[in-house]
Amino acid sequence: MQDRLMVFVDGSNLLRATATVIQADIRSDKPTLDAIYLCGGLINVLISRIAKEAQFYGCKTLRTYWFSSVQGNDEYVQNLSMNLRSSSFEPIIFKKRKGKEKRVDIAIAREMLINAFNKNYDLALLVAGDEDYVDLVYDLKRLGIRIIGSFYEVGLSESLKVAVDNYHKLHIWGTASKQYVEALGGVLPK
Repeated sequence: MQDRLMVFVDGSNLLRATATVIQADIRSDKPTLDAIYLCGGLINVLISRIAKEAQFYGCKTLRTYWFSSVQGNDEYVQNLSMNLRSSSFEPIIFKKRKGKEKRVDIAIAREMLINAFNKNYDLALLVAGDEDYVDLVYDLKRLGIRIIGSFYEVGLSESLKVAVDNYHKLHIWGTASKQYVEALGGVLPK
């Protein structure tokens, strides 16, 4: 039987960490299309690698969520949501209030828990590095959900890395990555 996989991406955190890894100026609160396409491509390659390399999962991806908090008017938020949707993400976008990111961590926890309680998935891929997710991971494991964690080493909580069932280091990979990294003024890591 195939495991049902749901993917939960802390997009704000991913964009900030990607900026550090490629040494580029990427605004997580107002990302460009190149930044979205780079990170979206990384997630798609990650999902593909997990499905192929970790054959014991035998997973079918049901949904891929992208959570972030952004600055901008309603038109910007709508365009960002449409671009994420065209990249096969379920966008959950919040507008920043008074320059502060709010609601992303809670929204991820809520979505993961609601879907777990409803038995909508067996396997979760959490793309985040924040220690705030450690208790969530343990709660989900008590519900019988297996959790794969993935993030860059930069910004990764060691506690989160230990809490997940399996950890896959995130890399800048995929054939399109080079063009996006260059368009963002970054450098491919060695």
